[in-house]
Amino acid sequence: MQSCAVACRVQRRHGRKTVHPEHRTARTFDKALRGGLPRPTADRVQAFRGSNEPCDGCGDPISHGDLLLRVIVRPNVSFWFHDCCYEAWLTFVK
Repeated sequence: MQSCAVACRVQRRHGRKTVHPEHRTARTFDKALRGGLPRPTADRVQAFRGSNEPCDGCGDPISHGDLLLRVIVRPNVSFWFHDCCYEAWLTFVK
């Protein structure tokens, strides 16, 4: 994983702010480590086009250009992730 100084850089692309995936990954892993996310399970996953919902991992909006992964843990309980945040959550082992 990169240092915070490198991972937290923000670029401008096509007139909008773009956050590096490494920064999102680090925030998602940190949230899981602090107990803010449940341990990963083999639940149902659906993929959608983002529509600015906040990611349950990093907290950033999942924009129209991003893939939104909805993880259904049980009826009426689901988590929404960027693809990089979903991958970070899957690798989390406490």
